[in-house]
Amino acid sequence: MTVLTIQPSTKDARIVKGIEANSNFSSEATTCLRSDPNGTQRILLAIPASSIPAGAVISAASLSIFLWFYYYGVGSPGPNILCQRCTQAWDEATVTWNTQPTVTATDEASAILPAGGNWMSFDVLALTRDAILNRSNLLSVLIRFQNETLPDSVPIFISREYADPLFRPKLVVTYTLPVVETHKAKILSNSAIPTSAEVGDEIDITVTIRNDGNVSDLMQAWVEENNVTFIEVAPTPFQSTLSPGATAQFTLRFIMPNHQVQFKLNASHWSSVWIRDDVSVLVIVTVQQLPVEQTNIAPVLAGGFLVCLLIVAAKSDKNRVKK
Repeated sequence: MTVLTIQPSTKDARIVKGIEANSNFSSEATTCLRSDPNGTQRILLAIPASSIPAGAVISAASLSIFLWFYYYGVGSPGPNILCQRCTQAWDEATVTWNTQPTVTATDEASAILPAGGNWMSFDVLALTRDAILNRSNLLSVLIRFQNETLPDSVPIFISREYADPLFRPKLVVTYTLPVVETHKAKILSNSAIPTSAEVGDEIDITVTIRNDGNVSDLMQAWVEENNVTFIEVAPTPFQSTLSPGATAQFTLRFIMPNHQVQFKLNASHWSSVWIRDDVSVLVIVTVQQLPVEQTNIAPVLAGGFLVCLLIVAAKSDKNRVKK
């Protein structure tokens, strides 16, 4: 939940009935209301709602103007004050009583005049929502006495031109942003995969899959582009419903053939159909080439040479005997 304060207003003006019905009052540091039938005064105010994020769900909105003091008239608790939607555009620099915009009572808000030195606040939730949907993000309102024929009363308010910005008109909005569901299965890690193995070796690979989305999902891991026969895949098929951040594991086992093994480990989530999310592990295992064993022929050669010597010596002795 976020609370956003928009301050000050974009524009404000005071309009006066009677002899000043063609005069513009939009640059004063203060503004006022008046209930005198012969000199009624009203306040026009506009605040932009464009800083509220698109798609925000607004749960509360309050428009507040600071009541400085009563020039004269009734004090607190005073009569009802209305806040009504303007249905026409108006120009702050030129608007007068005679050119004031039309208004509607639809979604109007009301407040009781407080004691001087306090904020007067209107619940403008409906008006703010309408401003965002239908008024180009501009909350444009007219503020007036509900009964403008009451005995003369003139409460003085702070306008947007006031020197201290903390007391200028403000719109306070409370909203939340909807959670956008995300779905993603990811191959997170795996056991150490050998880069080579002898023919006939039994190889186990343990794979971990994780739910990287923000909602529970049915996940699966699977093998693609496979050129080896697995003697075991556990569990089979590898599918598991995982909460966000949760993991699960499965194991692949194969006997190393007499050729290079290559396959991909993939991850998918279920969304009426299986949606492929991630290809993160490429497994390549080559056939291990054993070094050629060296035969020690030196003793053999030496033995043969000795036999030759013995044969030669025997022949010499025999010859000697004959002589």
